[in-house]
Amino acid sequence: MNSKSIAVLLSTTLLFTPQSVLSWVSGKMHAAHHGYPDYIPRVFGINGQDCTPDTGDFPAMCPEVGMSISEAGKIQCTHNFDCCTCGIMYCGPECAQLICNGDSGCYGVQGFVLEGDPEIGVEINCNGDLSCMETKIQGHNVNVITCSGDGSCAYSYFDITCIDMGCLVACVGDNSCQGGGEEEYDVALNLPATYVVRNSAGLTCSSHACRWATFSLMANVGGSVTCGAERACHGAQISINNVDSVLCSGILSCAYSSMLLVNPSNDFSLVCGAAEACRGMEITVIITDPSITEFWDWSCIGAKACMDMKATIKKVFLPGTIVQEPEFEKLHILDFVCGAAMSCYNAQFQVSPNVIFEGCACAGGSTKSCDGLTGVDRCTYGMDMMSCTGADCAHTMQTIANPLENFQVLCSDPAVCENFILTIKIVDDVHAPEFLGGVTCGSSNSCKGMRIFIVNDAPERINIGKIFCNTYSSCHDTVFVLQNADIESISCGAGACDGCSQFIDNVYAPCDQALLPL
Repeated sequence: MNSKSIAVLLSTTLLFTPQSVLSWVSGKMHAAHHGYPDYIPRVFGINGQDCTPDTGDFPAMCPEVGMSISEAGKIQCTHNFDCCTCGIMYCGPECAQLICNGDSGCYGVQGFVLEGDPEIGVEINCNGDLSCMETKIQGHNVNVITCSGDGSCAYSYFDITCIDMGCLVACVGDNSCQGGGEEEYDVALNLPATYVVRNSAGLTCSSHACRWATFSLMANVGGSVTCGAERACHGAQISINNVDSVLCSGILSCAYSSMLLVNPSNDFSLVCGAAEACRGMEITVIITDPSITEFWDWSCIGAKACMDMKATIKKVFLPGTIVQEPEFEKLHILDFVCGAAMSCYNAQFQVSPNVIFEGCACAGGSTKSCDGLTGVDRCTYGMDMMSCTGADCAHTMQTIANPLENFQVLCSDPAVCENFILTIKIVDDVHAPEFLGGVTCGSSNSCKGMRIFIVNDAPERINIGKIFCNTYSSCHDTVFVLQNADIESISCGAGACDGCSQFIDNVYAPCDQALLPL
């Protein structure tokens, strides 16, 4: 790697050095040259990029700045800084290769136009460090896109149509394909990176390779999105259809990314398999194809892997769509796994009613793997008791579904459930309980300001049992709201139920006044 390449890579790593800061002037890179004894006059390309070669570099293409190149079979930029000074570079109509092997080869060139054979296609190979950086490439009938040099293809714009069988977008060099981001160490080059690829066959990103870049792969023909190293797709915006899986297996690999998946394949999997791999990810899955009925799994198996994730999963049908079988109206997600400490902490899911989670596994003990998780009712099935101690429940919100019969809520310590909002959903399936075991507010202020909502979607009414508010102020300003459910009785001690209210199917009464079951 030449000295200029080293300076540039230093500026996009976690730490600045004085030398790396000085390697940026007016948002453009330049090499450090000495006036004596090896002074080399600086050379700039037509887009203002610094194309000055270092001592020992001998770029051969475009000795005159702005020269246009037209080739039938291939364009080869094999030396360091080769083609940097070129203008329009056309290869076709049966172009086989664009080769940018030299460090900073093809850097800053805005005029690549490639036309490959419809069946064989043209290869785009940016193998040198910083090759194809800040570059614009228009390509038709492309069979492979490989950015394997460190920093190659970064801050670039690609508008590509692959051959019919598809082409993999391979950003496999460190920092290749990256765009300008929000971290402090990205301030030197805060430039966009956009890759529009039709007939793509998936996307592969190495360490830091696709972070903060935009990928539009909406005519995808299969394959996976693989973000397999640290921060590989951190902050990226990825839109893709017909994808087999999304694999985020490095630390922070897909953190704070935004993904739109349209009609992913049957047996689709999302795996967030490392610490904070999908933390803060915003992911939207839209299914309009009735034949897509099953996802294999949605796995969050690293510590904080899906913490603060926001996921929307909807199966909807366009006007005029004919659904042949009732089962085609649904999407079944076979396994949902939160398998490590805080792996799904505060994750939020919004799903359409026809999206069904068949199973849920939350890590046990004190891992808090599913604490604050909303929208996946299956994860709260089968609870036999909610016992709040210390400050576990105060000033928090929680939703559970289909607890076991005789399920109890115990708030025994002072103020332990103060301002706690608890929603209990009874879902109409084989797991629906027929009755619950009541609520106990056993100390002063233990349930003060608490809100309990019972939403029963099963056809039969449910009795939630007895409510005990026997200690002074234990149920002060507490509210019980029930739909298609009844309270067996409320026991109020002296001063315990001041301001306490009950709403049974929208009928109000104070807690110390009985409401007859409908």
